[in-house]
Amino acid sequence: MKHTISLLLAVMMILSMASVCLADDDVLYPIDEIWEDGYLLDEDDRYVDFNEPVDDSVPYGETVYFPLVHDSGNGYAAVFESDA
Repeated sequence: MKHTISLLLAVMMILSMASVCLADDDVLYPIDEIWEDGYLLDEDDRYVDFNEPVDDSVPYGETVYFPLVHDSGNGYAAVFESDA
């Protein structure tokens, strides 16, 4: 009985993890890579300032944001859509 239950639980675990394989691949902006430069928020802490990449030192307590980009055919562009 224990072997049957453990086999059933193992199969259920495998099937639950396999559902990720069925995720939607038809997105408008596929993510090709993560940009190598990181950015901080602007002075108002409202928007990411893409004009100044972070150098080697990050101030204590600050969060560094790395944009996700896709190749649009005319070069790389940042992905802002949450659907991607």
